[in-house]
Amino acid sequence: SNVVGYLYPAYASFKAIKANNTKRIMEWLIYWIVIALFSVIELPFYYETKMIFMIWLILPQFTHTSVICISNISQMSAQMS
Repeated sequence: SNVVGYLYPAYASFKAIKANNTKRIMEWLIYWIVIALFSVIELPFYYETKMIFMIWLILPQFTHTSVICISNISQMSAQMS
């Protein structure tokens, strides 16, 4: 779980920052925001659900982090302002 959820994303985030790739930096920033929010929630089968969710977010053929950010995080941010 930690390798999939933290080690690889940290490595990919570092690569994006080093390459100064704004698009990838934004994607990984959104990933870290989603993971931070997800770590606060306790669910039944928490670790299994967390592992599946992290894999789903990381898969490059999907843009799930952008979908989650646009639909949920932006609304929460507007409400907090």
